Amino acid sequence: MTKKLMDSSVLLALLSLFSLASACGSSGDAGSGGAGGTGGTAGSGGAGGQSAVNECDDPLLNDCTDLATCVDTEAGFECQCDFPYVDTGDGCRQVKVLVLDDTGAPDNSVVVSLQNADFDAIDGPLYYEWDGVDPSLDGMDVVLSLEGYDYGYELTPEAQAAVQAFVAAGHGFIRTEWGLEEGIYLDPPLMPAIYEGDYDYGSTWTTINDPTHPLARGITVPFVSEAAYCFISLVGEGVSVIENEFGFPIVSYTTEHGGTTVHLNHDAHYTTDPVEDEALTLYQNAVHFAASP
Repeated sequence: MTKKLMDSSVLLALLSLFSLASACGSSGDAGSGGAGGTGGTAGSGGAGGQSAVNECDDPLLNDCTDLATCVDTEAGFECQCDFPYVDTGDGCRQVKVLVLDDTGAPDNSVVVSLQNADFDAIDGPLYYEWDGVDPSLDGMDVVLSLEGYDYGYELTPEAQAAVQAFVAAGHGFIRTEWGLEEGIYLDPPLMPAIYEGDYDYGSTWTTINDPTHPLARGITVPFVSEAAYCFISLVGEGVSVIENEFGFPIVSYTTEHGGTTVHLNHDAHYTTDPVEDEALTLYQNAVHFAASP
């Protein structure tokens, strides 16, 4: 969030207007606490921690862009980035994500969904063919590795090294269903959960442990998914956000390795192509969450 305060010239002008309004206005009982209560003269602050003048009502008093929503505060205002944009400290921008494919198809539904939602999504090579260099991770916020349609392969040694450095530098990494099995080839594995040796097809997403969590945005349960899922359990500081009827995490994450790493317990394009709409929302949430400061 970017907090802004009014400059001195604007503040002086507004104080003059307050004095004039006080002189000309009708009398009334002062609001409680002198903060502009009902029927009273305006105090130095607005009710509920808001300023007496709402800078968000006048574009001349705030500099929020079209990618953000202006929120009035006691100190002035804040520009809160809208989904799917992220705050860079001096404004809001797109999230740049490299999607490592698992089909090689030109119309990858996950990539198309991300692009349609205004992510800067790069459709990269098959995850097991990526050399960690081309495409480069320079300027990327997140790597999303789809490991469902083609599975059972590990990342190349060069890709493993690139991902480890990327996450250690504070960036995001996401793997889908079978990525946990291949994840044992990473050291450390980076993921929030481990594979328990089995899998099945079709389950119902029944539990959202924290409905306010960004990973749960727009997700409604129960949701019946046809996709395969692995039997997994959390490790380390892993957190489960959404679970199926058997208690296996569908979405889990950790921040213990530098950046945010997320596991989506969904087989991408293996069972359903295009991917289910509810799952596409989950992919969008994961990319945005992994990229957020």
